[in-house]
Amino acid sequence: MTHPTQPRALTPERIPSKSPGYVEPITEQAFTFPAFDLYRELKEQTITARAERSGSVLPADDSKRIADAFTNSAGKYSPPDSIVEEAFDPGNRAVLKADDARLALRLQAVDRISAIDRAPIHGSVERGNLAAPTLKYLVCGYEVMLTRALKEENRVPGAENYSHRVDLILRAENVGIPAVCEVKSRGDADVFLALVQAMAYAAFACSPVVDRRLRAQLRGFEASTTPPRLDVALCVQHLRSSPERTRLLEHAAAVAPLLLRAPDVARSVRRIVCLDFSDSAVEEASSTGELVCEKLFAFEEPD
Repeated sequence: MTHPTQPRALTPERIPSKSPGYVEPITEQAFTFPAFDLYRELKEQTITARAERSGSVLPADDSKRIADAFTNSAGKYSPPDSIVEEAFDPGNRAVLKADDARLALRLQAVDRISAIDRAPIHGSVERGNLAAPTLKYLVCGYEVMLTRALKEENRVPGAENYSHRVDLILRAENVGIPAVCEVKSRGDADVFLALVQAMAYAAFACSPVVDRRLRAQLRGFEASTTPPRLDVALCVQHLRSSPERTRLLEHAAAVAPLLLRAPDVARSVRRIVCLDFSDSAVEEASSTGELVCEKLFAFEEPD
């Protein structure tokens, strides 16, 4: 999702000093991060170019490339753990920014995300080994900042100098495992690019210092493991609206299970889920608090 400089649609009495998912800035550190290098490389291409590329690149090749970038990034972000912890206030919500301001405002009301089964993406595409009723998440944080940008004078050429924030931090229902979730509204990036981006954020969140702070500030998570383990979730809106987007959705659905079979990814990522939400689902969620999505694919490797 895009992140405008200022939140929209907030009345003065609701403007928080910090987003509820805000993680206190940590000591500045320049570092290289291959997972984001890969994301930026693909982002520079048009959707048409990415779709054409997906027709000539095997899912196994893309899976290996993403897994290698994840392996060379996960756990590498290790700045000094000297911060002042800040309690998470679930009653003080920030706007989840989206291209559509009305959508952003309505998504403030979402407390839970669940899934139902609908028609398959394509007859030849595996939809995953997880049933839709098992895909239930609680929303714990909006626009959760994982890192902060370095000051201009401290930036290092070729290093990761910028702030990074994930759209949502979720918690799997009945399981204290966090999930990094990227939300893509209509007209935003395709599912394959969203998957690459979410895997980059997961690599950040797998860093022990970030994992400890997220679990301490966003309540309800179980004790951290070594290495930290989490889910990767994508919530998308009508991203099958063109042949190119459909092709990239199918490519992402083929890449996802292969990622979970890569040993270094499997140690840190429990499952990869992709859910589609409609305008009517958002409208209903504004009164019920639950965003009911259509399951596009959902994979989890047995332990």
